Amino acid sequence: MPTKIAINGLGRIGRNQLRLLMTRRSDLELVALNDPRGARGIADLLESDRGSGRPTAATRHDDKHLFLNGHAIRVYAEHDRRSLPWDELGVDIVIESTGQAARADAAREHLAAGAEKVIMTSPAAGDDGTFVLGVNDGSYDPDRHHVISSGSCTTLCLAPVLQVFDDAFGIDAALMTTVHSGSVDDCVQDIPHADLLPAGTRDARITASSLGAAEAVTRVLPHLDGRLEGTALRAPTLRGSITHLTVTATRTVTADEVRVAFQTASEGRLKGILRCADDEIAVSDSVIDPHSSILDTTLIRATGSQVKISAWYDDEWGYSHRLAELIAHVAEGRTP
Repeated sequence: MPTKIAINGLGRIGRNQLRLLMTRRSDLELVALNDPRGARGIADLLESDRGSGRPTAATRHDDKHLFLNGHAIRVYAEHDRRSLPWDELGVDIVIESTGQAARADAAREHLAAGAEKVIMTSPAAGDDGTFVLGVNDGSYDPDRHHVISSGSCTTLCLAPVLQVFDDAFGIDAALMTTVHSGSVDDCVQDIPHADLLPAGTRDARITASSLGAAEAVTRVLPHLDGRLEGTALRAPTLRGSITHLTVTATRTVTADEVRVAFQTASEGRLKGILRCADDEIAVSDSVIDPHSSILDTTLIRATGSQVKISAWYDDEWGYSHRLAELIAHVAEGRTP
């Protein structure tokens, strides 16, 4: 019997997940969506999604359903998670992608509504665990982990890179800077915002921003706690980001050794998650790429024990693929 999935929040990640679930997985059944825009609003966004580069063909809908690929998906516009009929629908896993549930206690309301598991699409305080495919997904325990996080797009880019480097050369310390494309939070109009800087300042500027990825990575790789710090720059682009990582190894390292280590990982246990690019690439080359990390081998630099590594990533499409794989991983761990 297919695992029944519901998505709460049809922003960019939620819509990407809808596309992947409807086209790539027969063992996962998308049964419900919840978004304040309702069925018509979701259908309009799917048909005119310019930022993703992959709009969905004309989508039929009525007041309570979307009709995609011959399937009727129930649509709700409920603000109270506890009032959602997950028990009645037999929902097994809820994807919490509103971006508003920064704390896991809000996501746990889905459990009260009848869902078995919740996967949050952002780092969250108080969750039962953060899991990155290819890095620590083997530690997922269905008996203990009920509300989990898939981290952030930067976490998913950075964690595999750090793990490969640490396994090969050891890490004494690491500093990272991510140049990130604009998000919903990066306002380009003068609208109210909790942080005064974003309001009307990010139309064509690169600005400094806070970054939670370093902390999130140490939840995935706890032995690196205290050895990793990071900052972020927000760039006025729709898609595509890059992380620059400067690592102090536990021994002298050459650039060729680093290239070999990452090429080996990309062809082995991290195939499909990490890709090595041997030609110079630009941000446009990372857009609509399903990998979490696209390591630019032309930018590897090493002197003594200091190593500079750069990895590109599509902050939406790559993240959405790992999320879909995490959903499948959680579904496989369910008791029939």
